[in-house]
Amino acid sequence: MALFKEGKDDMPALRGEFLTTDDCVYMIYFFKEQVPSLVSFMHSFPETQLMDTSNFKVMLYEHKDEIRLFTVGDKIKCFKFNFDVSTLSASLELKTEIDYNWANHGGRFYRFSKNLLANIPAEEFYVFSTADEKLTKIRLPQNYRRPGCLCAYLETNKYVFIDGKMKKQISVDLNDTSKVEVVKLQRSLKLRFRKRRNLGMAFAAIYSHRVFIATKRGYFLEFDKVTKQLREVTTELSQATLICLSKIIYTFSQNSNGLYISGDSVPPSYYKATVWMMHPTKARLTAHHIIEELCLDEEKEPVHPTEEPTCPICYDVYLDPKILSNCGHTICGRCASMSIIYEGLSLKKNVVSCPICRARTVVKKDGDLPTNWALKGKTLSRFMWKIEDILDAVLFIDSREDPVVCPSCDAQVHDGQMFDCAKCAKKEKAHEKLICGSCAVNNHKNHIKQVRKTELVPQHKKETVINMLRTKKANLVEAEKMPVGAIHFYNSKLGLHLEKIDNAINRLENAKIATRIMVKRLLIGLERAENYMLQEKQRKMKEAKKRTNPVGVISKRPTSTLR
Repeated sequence: MALFKEGKDDMPALRGEFLTTDDCVYMIYFFKEQVPSLVSFMHSFPETQLMDTSNFKVMLYEHKDEIRLFTVGDKIKCFKFNFDVSTLSASLELKTEIDYNWANHGGRFYRFSKNLLANIPAEEFYVFSTADEKLTKIRLPQNYRRPGCLCAYLETNKYVFIDGKMKKQISVDLNDTSKVEVVKLQRSLKLRFRKRRNLGMAFAAIYSHRVFIATKRGYFLEFDKVTKQLREVTTELSQATLICLSKIIYTFSQNSNGLYISGDSVPPSYYKATVWMMHPTKARLTAHHIIEELCLDEEKEPVHPTEEPTCPICYDVYLDPKILSNCGHTICGRCASMSIIYEGLSLKKNVVSCPICRARTVVKKDGDLPTNWALKGKTLSRFMWKIEDILDAVLFIDSREDPVVCPSCDAQVHDGQMFDCAKCAKKEKAHEKLICGSCAVNNHKNHIKQVRKTELVPQHKKETVINMLRTKKANLVEAEKMPVGAIHFYNSKLGLHLEKIDNAINRLENAKIATRIMVKRLLIGLERAENYMLQEKQRKMKEAKKRTNPVGVISKRPTSTLR
């Protein structure tokens, strides 16, 4: 990690460029004065060696495993940048010099992506590609002048530009054949940036199907190369990153790990810089996956990536990290629930006091704080590494066959040379019946047939479990590497199976409905039969009554003689 010396109170603001490779971070910082003097790793370079005038642009880039320094003055010069870690010193060696005065052509040189530097005048682009270190002149279409430029990047044998109004994409090949395509804007993006004329020149991180664009003003965009759709992903940043990012971002860099962004710390400080790294996934660049925060400050010791992040209150490893929205610090969920204080007189709300900066964060009514998913994912991944290390340790221990002590005679034997007695097992406990071969012959000779060979832990069971775990892990890894076509193929097969299951469920539902109808009909028939039997019974009773009382005989009640 490169360090720079912190400036004094009377020194002007620090600005500069940095480059991230897979194993190091290279930085060049200069003081913004009328006659600038470059500062890198506490080592000053001669001013005449770098540029001819005070109007200059300095950038770092990587070329064939070498670090190059790109300067633009009266001429374009490319230096080889050599850095000695032991002495914290650097040297420059001139490699390429191009006759080009950018001031006479108008515009300024900007670093748009990892492999493209460009000057943006009115009608022509002057592009410097870091791959061949050549300056190329590109003419725009006749009917499309002065478009400005939001970002630019180098594709296979063509240069791609997105204009400043975010409406057109211009593709120019090596034969000056241009193609203009319409950019599809997200609806909310169009409304949000219509009134913002100056977004700041953007840096583009190039990936296989998408381009991640970060503007100087702190807005983050995502451009799909296939669908030509541009949308904003600023809101997908984690809450901690939104707090830490400054209003103005100075420079960017990209390597195989992700996108690095450099800006002032919060609150703004002219002598301290912070670098954030964002990690892309295979599907799309999710900005909320913050891998780590690299603070380039001599007062703070850099955190080793292998160290476990711990809670500042209980010093335990984070299992449920919670973000304090007012200051951006993180504490564990258990300590957060125990630190909630009710301030009835002043705020009449539940607040949590940060143990680091004492800033007070208001807690919602449900009493929960937002989760730091980036830190939680990092902790879970480290737990997975620990599990893998434990599995390797188990295999290593099993391969050594360490000696085991016999509980009867204290002799050291291997676990594969232990025996147990079936007859004595009924009287003794399970862990006390294991004996060595000598004890089996001397002490159990009367029932030697019931002595059998055993192992403390069956080796084949351990190997089976370990192989099963490794197979599951390999399947998960292969599933992540599975091509898109294979995924669609398996999805189609799964869809067919699901369709068959749905058809079977529909048949069962239809059979269930038919059964209900049949049962209902049977119940109706049974009810009708009961009514018919009841009517027949009543009819027979009437007929029997008529037979007992003839038609001509009428029964009269006896009348009283008294009137």
